[in-house]
Amino acid sequence: MARASRAGLASLRSARPRRRIDDVRREELLSQIQDLVLAEGSARLTVDDLAARLQCSKSTLYAISSSKEYLVTTAIRHFFRDATAHIEERVADRGPGGADRCVPGRGRHRDAPPVSGLL
Repeated sequence: MARASRAGLASLRSARPRRRIDDVRREELLSQIQDLVLAEGSARLTVDDLAARLQCSKSTLYAISSSKEYLVTTAIRHFFRDATAHIEERVADRGPGGADRCVPGRGRHRDAPPVSGLL
């Protein structure tokens, strides 16, 4: 009987809704996690380390993602989302055909060497 009641408690805990944090705080934390992961990698970081270094609770981090792996993945997606937005803004600032002017062999850089030649 005790085993059944423990299983019932475990299912109640997992059915509990995850804590919500506001979007501004979430973005701040993701930016900070992103910076840490880019600077140090993620292999040695633990959720305890992240919570201590970001001055937040582990429950706050778990409100963003359910595990360290998902937290790092979320931070990497955050990085690429921001990078993509930045690139799209730069291309849009170049006006019509702006993307063509950024590609070797097209537009104003027609005589530029291909990127593969630089590697």
